[in-house]
Amino acid sequence: MPIHPPPHALPLPRLRLEQDRCPTQRCAGATRFLQRPPSVQPRVAGRAARWGKRRNGRLSAIRRTTVEIAAIGFCHENVKHDGAPDALSGLTMTALPPASSNALPLTALLQRHQALVAVQRNAFTLRMHRSLSWLQRAQAEKGDDDVAFVCLWIAFNAAYAQDTGSSADNASERQAFRSFVAEVCSLDKDKALPALVWQVFPGPIRILLDNKYLFQPFWDAFNNPRADGSTPTHWRDGFDDARQRVHRALAQQDTERVLYEVFVRLYTLRNQLMHGGATWNSSVNRTQVRDGRELLARVLPVILSVMMENPACFEGKPFYPVVTD
Repeated sequence: MPIHPPPHALPLPRLRLEQDRCPTQRCAGATRFLQRPPSVQPRVAGRAARWGKRRNGRLSAIRRTTVEIAAIGFCHENVKHDGAPDALSGLTMTALPPASSNALPLTALLQRHQALVAVQRNAFTLRMHRSLSWLQRAQAEKGDDDVAFVCLWIAFNAAYAQDTGSSADNASERQAFRSFVAEVCSLDKDKALPALVWQVFPGPIRILLDNKYLFQPFWDAFNNPRADGSTPTHWRDGFDDARQRVHRALAQQDTERVLYEVFVRLYTLRNQLMHGGATWNSSVNRTQVRDGRELLARVLPVILSVMMENPACFEGKPFYPVVTD
């Protein structure tokens, strides 16, 4: 059963929509939509989405409103209607967090870290210190999505990566990361992660997970063509299976599974940037980088907060500890 939160409980994300010409009408339209009874919202959203498909992408104020609602989860996640995914998939859409609605400001995280340091300096507080320093740099970056995404990923890696003293293969690393995501979700008593996944970013998450260019097996097949030069198609079976898993998780509101799949795809994006597989500020991957940045910018502070509330659950040595001569 879809849950329709009241208008005052759900912050409206800012959207970057290239076809949008009137932000005032856009926000007002989205507010009017949310003020409608839940029983009426699906009919309005479905009708507007079908208009958008027939009009070849030319957006009126009503259709701009539909895309807004898709980004926060009504049209794209909870509403069943013919034609909506096709109407939305061709748009450049990003749900951006409101500037004044950061539930976990950096200052609060820094204060929590200082409280832990005051009790004892250890490997955990060192990892948090490093992570917060990169998070701070990412938040200071205003216009460069590539730089901000890289800083955010370093911040995440500083917090997550631990030296276990033994080498691990890819399968065990994936399982360790899956366990990490499960642990964070189970300790998230305020349910901040489900709120982000299901109320703020459901549209961008679905688009991200449906993008084959963020699916590593696609690139493995593309970079290893057949003798005749054609690309093997075996990756499609894995991609379809992954999509089905994701869609089931979305339908069941399985936050742990969705977050795990999101980070797996973002890891491919991270590899493209860090290993020179993408041009800086390229138009080819702009939507993925921008959405990846916004997702990490909101999810990472929650992860750090959960970790600092439960430091005993995330003990582990950093890979490169501070060495004093």
